[in-house]
Amino acid sequence: MPREDPRLPHATGCQGVTCKNLQRFSQKPLPGRGAHGDTTNPTLLAADFLDRFRQRAMHAGGIGPDDRMLHYFNGTFYSWDRAWRGLGLDEIQAVVTRDLQDRSGIDAVTVHLVQNVLLNHRGLCVVAQGKEPLPFYIADYGPPTVIRRRQFLVLQNGMLDLDRLAQGQEPELMEFNTRWFGTTVLPFAYDPGAKCRKFEQFLCRVLECYPQTGLVVDSGEKSK
Repeated sequence: MPREDPRLPHATGCQGVTCKNLQRFSQKPLPGRGAHGDTTNPTLLAADFLDRFRQRAMHAGGIGPDDRMLHYFNGTFYSWDRAWRGLGLDEIQAVVTRDLQDRSGIDAVTVHLVQNVLLNHRGLCVVAQGKEPLPFYIADYGPPTVIRRRQFLVLQNGMLDLDRLAQGQEPELMEFNTRWFGTTVLPFAYDPGAKCRKFEQFLCRVLECYPQTGLVVDSGEKSK
């Protein structure tokens, strides 16, 4: 059964595949040879890479040890840092190659090895939802992946639930959530006490209102 995600109300999901989930492959780690101590199994090499990739991205608040930092969706890899960014094939190949060179303990990293590791990444990171357009919320990775149509606004310091705002509820800043598969993050932080004076002045000018109170000028007064 999928576990409940405590960060979102009434949202269920499942754990992402990580090194810890591959328990049947567990071995004692060897120095410089990854978490499983195996430099020949591309599945373990891929899982080790994902574990290290996750550690580098956990600076953002709310990210747990089972959250995914890499997605494979409709033939494209996406990496996460507050929002999801598409990676070109050359870029992901270069990132995986360098990681294997530095961290796997393998003396000679070959094209064949990198391709095999990437093949396993596709399986471990797949978001199997066909041609469903982004963005969407991932309730269960599956496969098949179960999604929910929700609306969030991602800022530098967290997320806002736009569905709550549309229902008239007060805005509440949430922690980042990697299950929100969106590619947009705004370049500023949410500040509930921020003033938007220029916008207010613009509205007063367009609506012809009193700048001190924001009340619309009565049409009878304008004719005096």
